[in-house]
Amino acid sequence: MKKFYPITFLILLIACQSQTQKPENSDIKKATEDYWHQQPLRILQTVLRQPDAANYNVDSLIRYMNDVHANVLVINGGGIVDYFQNTLPMANINPYIGDRDLLAEIVEGCHANNIKVITRVDFRGVHKERYNLHPDWFARDENGNPIILNYTTPGLYAPCYNGYYRNEHSVEFISQLFEKYDINGIWHNSVNFHYTCYCDQCQLKYYEEYQKEIPVKSSPEHEWEEYYKWNKIMANNQLALMRETVKKYGDDKSYAAEVFNMYSIEQQKHTGISLYSAAEYFDFLVTVSFIANNSANVVYKDIYYPSALVRFLKSLEPEKPPVILFGGNGTEHRYIYDPPLDSRLWLWEAAATGGGFWNCYFNGSSPANTLDQRNAYLASDAYKYIHENESLIQELQPVTDVGIFYSKASGELLGDENFSFPLKGTLRLLEEEHYQYGFIYSTQIGIRKIGFNNLEIIS
Repeated sequence: MKKFYPITFLILLIACQSQTQKPENSDIKKATEDYWHQQPLRILQTVLRQPDAANYNVDSLIRYMNDVHANVLVINGGGIVDYFQNTLPMANINPYIGDRDLLAEIVEGCHANNIKVITRVDFRGVHKERYNLHPDWFARDENGNPIILNYTTPGLYAPCYNGYYRNEHSVEFISQLFEKYDINGIWHNSVNFHYTCYCDQCQLKYYEEYQKEIPVKSSPEHEWEEYYKWNKIMANNQLALMRETVKKYGDDKSYAAEVFNMYSIEQQKHTGISLYSAAEYFDFLVTVSFIANNSANVVYKDIYYPSALVRFLKSLEPEKPPVILFGGNGTEHRYIYDPPLDSRLWLWEAAATGGGFWNCYFNGSSPANTLDQRNAYLASDAYKYIHENESLIQELQPVTDVGIFYSKASGELLGDENFSFPLKGTLRLLEEEHYQYGFIYSTQIGIRKIGFNNLEIIS
């Protein structure tokens, strides 16, 4: 018997429009200009290693940001290692800071130059000496042993969505940052978990919901599907709590985390945090968009990748600015630089579709102070373009020739490879033939709702 799969996605052909315009009588509310995070964003992030904090030059940083037209700084706050004078019992202050209040200096200097400051927090785990203080705050595997992460930062004892560390402690931590410093927002790094937790809190909550224990590796598939639905609720509860904590200090304060790429559907299912979660809880939408993959054998992505991401994020939540996170210093391989011509094409592809920028530098200081400065000013003109045209970019609602129906449910059924391969092929075809396109989600389906007329549906 021939096996049939559900349609991965549909292409909806619509009547061509000769110009970009804002839809009239749209259900989409006009984005206000009350808050800075609703405007096209021009972000710089300097990811500090611990020794970088000792001689961090705030004046040099600000000169560089002004030179390249960046207006938002993302800087280390803490979590694993704290880059401020943390007074909580679980504090782990960077020893290279000493008595210096580095974050206070950065915030004061940036605000004096009309630069917003977002602090990066990371609650993915703690080292053993801090874990030993409160082992009941953290995640356990199905045998009751602590879950220890050994990627990126080895030896971290991991928390879960329901434990004290990721809830009460995280609320206290973020609250302290806002109360001690006039920061503008929180960047929640490593927001999702890729493992199943069997701690007492998770077991109790799951039993209250289903009157049975959390499934184990040998459990049947239908029990795991039930668990994924529950885990999604727990994950969204966590995002809601973090957002509520941030917004206590003002609606102008931003809360955001990384939006996962549009091809990784299974990751969204297993972690409980999806693109739909991002659209609901984050104030702007960020997707990692590095030119090359992070592996020994470098594979470069198609040049249309950043523009596809921007179109995707614009369709996901039109009111929230889309941002591509790239690395001028070859972030995937840390201390080498990306090919400059490819990088410039990368940036202008995103700018042409209305995207903002997030330049992520891993080598400590501002790009003008690093050992390899070849790409330090690579993005200056692209940032300047966003700066000079931000009001126009903010108001754009593109009218497209083609709409791609994006089905999360189909992706979960087919798996990442079977879902992403035809999607990538379609995107390449549309780009090479110069069709203007956008995305439509299952939550948006309904001719009236999406505002398209005279549709011809092909699959």
